Amino acid sequence: MRLLYAPDSFTGFCSAREAADVAVARWRGLGLRARACPMADGGVGTLDVLRAATGGAVSVVEGVGPRLQPIRARVLQRPEGAFVESAEWLGLHLCGDAPPPSRTSVGLGRWLAAQRGPVTVGLGGSGTMDGGLGLAQGLGLRALDANGAPLPPGAPLGAVAAVVGEPPPLQVRAWADVSVGLAEAAPRFGPQKGATPAQIVQNAADLQRWAAVVNRWRTGRGRPPVDPAGFGCGAAGGLGFGLRALADAPLSPGAEATADAVGLAEALSDADVVITGEGRVDPASFAGKVVGCVTARARAAGAARVLVLVGARTGALPPPPTGPDAVVTCDDQPGADRAARYVAAVDAVAALVRSGRR
Repeated sequence: MRLLYAPDSFTGFCSAREAADVAVARWRGLGLRARACPMADGGVGTLDVLRAATGGAVSVVEGVGPRLQPIRARVLQRPEGAFVESAEWLGLHLCGDAPPPSRTSVGLGRWLAAQRGPVTVGLGGSGTMDGGLGLAQGLGLRALDANGAPLPPGAPLGAVAAVVGEPPPLQVRAWADVSVGLAEAAPRFGPQKGATPAQIVQNAADLQRWAAVVNRWRTGRGRPPVDPAGFGCGAAGGLGFGLRALADAPLSPGAEATADAVGLAEALSDADVVITGEGRVDPASFAGKVVGCVTARARAAGAARVLVLVGARTGALPPPPTGPDAVVTCDDQPGADRAARYVAAVDAVAALVRSGRR
């Protein structure tokens, strides 16, 4: 019986690599044949997963964060171009107590404007909700209010009446950690960014107006409008839409792109039982996230069983074959802390594998 463990990170607890190393060592100690293929979805942790699997050199660059504060961001240089996580520039951990509507993506835009080679931007873990307004300003466009006056970075999104200018030529693509369109960005992810109910309602309306402003700018230059409901446009507080509309960046599912980059297909080719996991699983985990990606690919590869090991579980998951054959939850295990409960969950997976139960 050959096991493959392909987890995402367990947010706030351990990286995908750390989760995989602990589990595989434990299973091997119990006499099981196990290997690991750490995964990511384009969001936080993707850079480290790519570097471990494919190599590349990491450089550190200086820029500005979502509060216009000085930051240092990592960039992975790969043969096919640079990779950067948007969270390195505008992650929630960089936002402090700044009100969500004031946070800006301008730093990422300024860095992108200086790039002349191919760049992939991983979307996820952001603290911004500006739809790429700051990105536009960083790329050299001007955002104007209803009186034609230029707006500074961090200005209210709802104050933008027009954008003018032209960005530099770019070779950018983006990997989105979620599939949602722009309309879902505020209600789905605003609460985790600290937005109040009133701010969420306002931001949702502002993002739709912003999309109309940007599409007027596009059509004025002979370019077709971008559908704000399109795949990934709501990723990273609407930054997905901004990249697509302002830089013509193709948006791809981050989990699928990462799977291709790290060689998941080869790892699945001889696996009898496939285990995946993440910190929290819910029905949305099967719509573009690592758990859904690995489950679908494992089924297609002919794995006998697919199991999910998670920190916590919320809501009813889809049944097989879309969903897993079994879910083991750390929160249901004995232990004094998260590390102990994780090890107990790893042991519970081993027991399931040995019993052959679904």
